[in-house]
Amino acid sequence: MSDRPAPLVVFDLDGTLVDSADTIYQTIRESLRRMNVEATITPETIRPFIGAHFKDIFAALRVNVDADDFLAVYKKRYFDYIDSSSLYPDALETLDRLRDAGYMTALLTTKMQSQADRIVELFGLDRRLDYTLGRRDGLPLKPDPAPLRLIVNELGADMARTAMCGDTEYDVGCAQNAGAVALAASYGFRTRDELLRLAPDRVYDRLAELPDILAERF
Repeated sequence: MSDRPAPLVVFDLDGTLVDSADTIYQTIRESLRRMNVEATITPETIRPFIGAHFKDIFAALRVNVDADDFLAVYKKRYFDYIDSSSLYPDALETLDRLRDAGYMTALLTTKMQSQADRIVELFGLDRRLDYTLGRRDGLPLKPDPAPLRLIVNELGADMARTAMCGDTEYDVGCAQNAGAVALAASYGFRTRDELLRLAPDRVYDRLAELPDILAERF
């Protein structure tokens, strides 16, 4: 029997396990309204920025609002629109298949830890994850490798036998910076061409493909 740790698969949340585009858009719009900030925000203008820090989003869209003040309002309103979010097809089944095959599984998201914990419980992901890491004070955000390294260390995993699955440049960059396998989801918030330009180890089109892809790697 091998004494190597089990391989680890770390998932992003938004655009990877949960389709939350409409929830994010509705919450942004309502939060800006409550702050009396005028801005032309549409689902199409927001989608390419999902995954980025709000400070960078508002700078790019030229919205004049303090990102920290906005985030405080956004956090309070997010779950008013959670019914607009849904799991991607095969999300739970894929996690079950991976765990049955002996993989450890974890979640790495830029959502606040309290938000992340509530969402994974709501969608039944908590019972299928060994670790959930959201945004924490003092911990850099993706694409910095620090949060992925923290998960690997907490679970006693091996970075060389770790894959990061996500749908944005932040997820692919995090994996590449940490020395993990980078798997990019084409069904999320970036186009397949955008993801290919990032040079991930693989682009996948459906969650159900992952067990076979990972079996080839590990």
